[in-house]
Amino acid sequence: MLYQYIVGHAFNANTQLTAAVFTGVGSRLNLAGEVEMDAAIMDGRGLRAGAVGAVKNVKNPVSLARKIMDLTPHVLLVGEGASQFAQESGVQLVPMQELITEKSRRALAQVKSLPFGIDPKAEEEEEEHGTVGAAVMDTAGNLATSISTGGISGKHVGRVGDSPIIGMAPQQAGDSALETMRQRVSGLAGVIVLDRHGNSGICCNTGHMSWAQLKDNELSWGLSADDRNTEEISL
Repeated sequence: MLYQYIVGHAFNANTQLTAAVFTGVGSRLNLAGEVEMDAAIMDGRGLRAGAVGAVKNVKNPVSLARKIMDLTPHVLLVGEGASQFAQESGVQLVPMQELITEKSRRALAQVKSLPFGIDPKAEEEEEEHGTVGAAVMDTAGNLATSISTGGISGKHVGRVGDSPIIGMAPQQAGDSALETMRQRVSGLAGVIVLDRHGNSGICCNTGHMSWAQLKDNELSWGLSADDRNTEEISL
């Protein structure tokens, strides 16, 4: 059922799942005070993927990534090209002001008040983070995943993060990738990795990353990679 949500109709602009989780409303603002979204979707059944980077005026960027996967021979479209394809493919564009919240304005103002702009430690200490992802496997072993993010406050116009970059392999791979990033660029991030056997890796080097996983009848969740709670549920 959830697999069908990911690769089927869930990212229709009218669905509750999309409206509640994968929208651009309230995303972090770039230095120009605009929302620029990155998103990706992958369908393991046919080894297909679609992604979008630095797109503006799109309320549900995963919907656009899905159309790139289904309707084009490409994997990633960015910036003006992504917005143009959104219009061509029937994805509704919305006024920028509909995506901006007072909270995101305050966050940008705080970043601009820092002597050198973006502060990685400040990003780590924030209570809420804006990247949202889902990874699922159906009873036949088919995998699907999606992710959507507005990036970080005060980013340069046109900056594309790692979320729409396709290709990541579970726990050890995720930990290794984060450690490499930490050593090379002092980067902070989180990643959820899922293989075709349903094994997952919950990895982060930030102070906070909310996550949840449902496997068989066991629901697991936490507020960081080391925080794990489990509960048996009836489906």
